[in-house]
Amino acid sequence: MAPHQQARPGRVIAVIAVVAAMTAGQMIQAFLVNPGRRADSDGGVDRRTALMLAVGWPSAAQAAASAPSKWAGRWDDPDAPGCRREIIMNFDGTKGRLVGAESTGMNPGLSAAEMAREKRVLDTKKGCARGDALKFWEAKLSSAGKDSNELTIDLSKTGIPGAKQVIAKWDGNGIVFPDGSRWTRGGSVAGGRGS
Repeated sequence: MAPHQQARPGRVIAVIAVVAAMTAGQMIQAFLVNPGRRADSDGGVDRRTALMLAVGWPSAAQAAASAPSKWAGRWDDPDAPGCRREIIMNFDGTKGRLVGAESTGMNPGLSAAEMAREKRVLDTKKGCARGDALKFWEAKLSSAGKDSNELTIDLSKTGIPGAKQVIAKWDGNGIVFPDGSRWTRGGSVAGGRGS
């Protein structure tokens, strides 16, 4: 009878590391490799797709369903250059919020004379500049879903003058408002005080 040998701790750790690396490699391959055709000739699910579903790997349909809403992200507003405009949507794209900032026209880093000049040009100045004191606001959003081409913006609690509810439309490359202004994706923020 052979004497009983115990496994060395280093060997056990090496085996666990190899198994973990193989599992991680399979998971990465499932996400990176295009699974190709989803159905066989008689309309059923092919073996590869059936295996992926059985193991719990997401299908292309599940991955598409978890993609973010086209509305989500940072946006450039031509009427307020440098001011924050960010849309955050929930997972199904039906509700969200628009976070924004407006310049108060004051820059605490300016002298009293410069501050007085800034007050005089406040009505002609547009947008947010680095160092400006900012007033932040939030608006509630709603849409029929993440693929909807209309977004309802509730501005009633923002303190922004004008319409209290606006319906914006998606034009394929940006957001178009009833007044004709168009936001484009990008969202460069000036970085004023409090941004």
